[in-house]
Amino acid sequence: MPSCAIGLLLLFLLALPGPGAAADMSLFGPPEKPTIVSVGFVLLDLNAINERAETFEFEALVTLRWHDPRQAFDPAEIGVHERYYEGEFHVAETYVGWWPQLGLENGAESFDRRGELLRIQPDGSMRYVYLLHATAERPLALRAFPFDRQQLALYMQVLGHPADQVVLRTLSESTGMVNELMNIAGWDLKGISTTIEESDVLHGYRVSQLVTRLDVEREPFHLIALVVLPLALLVMLTWTVFWMDEESLSDRINISFIGILSVVAYQFIVQDTMPAISYFTLMDAFLISTLLIVGLGVVVNLVVDKLNRADRRGLADRVDYTCRWAFPLAFISVNGVCALLLL
Repeated sequence: MPSCAIGLLLLFLLALPGPGAAADMSLFGPPEKPTIVSVGFVLLDLNAINERAETFEFEALVTLRWHDPRQAFDPAEIGVHERYYEGEFHVAETYVGWWPQLGLENGAESFDRRGELLRIQPDGSMRYVYLLHATAERPLALRAFPFDRQQLALYMQVLGHPADQVVLRTLSESTGMVNELMNIAGWDLKGISTTIEESDVLHGYRVSQLVTRLDVEREPFHLIALVVLPLALLVMLTWTVFWMDEESLSDRINISFIGILSVVAYQFIVQDTMPAISYFTLMDAFLISTLLIVGLGVVVNLVVDKLNRADRRGLADRVDYTCRWAFPLAFISVNGVCALLLL
């Protein structure tokens, strides 16, 4: 027999499953129906919230605990009181058996597990811990922007196993956040809560999932200082036209148009940070009210000029006098009503 044929025959024989292969295959899959998996989720950091993409980036310590009697061992026989597998390679390649792999239903862009550690006790008690760095999607409710409060939710489930095979439970001692005063730039994290629910969004069948909700509140000082206060001051400065002489129509019009252009520029600044939403926010109402009030000032300037040209200076003066208090009152009233409706 040629040597190449002998070599192929040997490779074929080596590829055949051995007598323990069937037993090894029995290790794959949940040990019971259903298998109870306790999940702990500790938030380490909330890195960023992207309003335009409606996503948020976070880091967490995830802990999974379950019992698999197939992994039980005799410490005296193997000489150790605990078996453990450390790192991605050892868990995925060296360990032989089943472990729950949590996926993120509303995941986006990144999902990275780091520092994996699997510990096995002699009675088959399993503990799997890893650091998770991921990005999740969550529609934001922005009607009250910039005084909005959001609930960011994470939906985590064991991939490929319906609720009659794997049931999740909350591991209360390993759930929460590492720092009660954790903040992200522009936001204040108020609290974290976890619940167990069922969903059929991804797989078409009911699965048990861990839902973690992060309550965050926007810190509006930055936007108020950068947009609201300067714009409000600019609008108030345009009202100085009501104290100007009736002969200075061009100066009055120039001041009003400068105000209009400035409001439009601020609208572009705000829109660059906002998602394409189909409803008004409190900031939209404020910007529109400033645009309307400054535009109305142009109309008043033309009316006053027309009255002066018609030699009705007394009426023109009364119009200016009335606008001195009517414009501030209208501006405050419109924004106050919008705040009551949207907050």
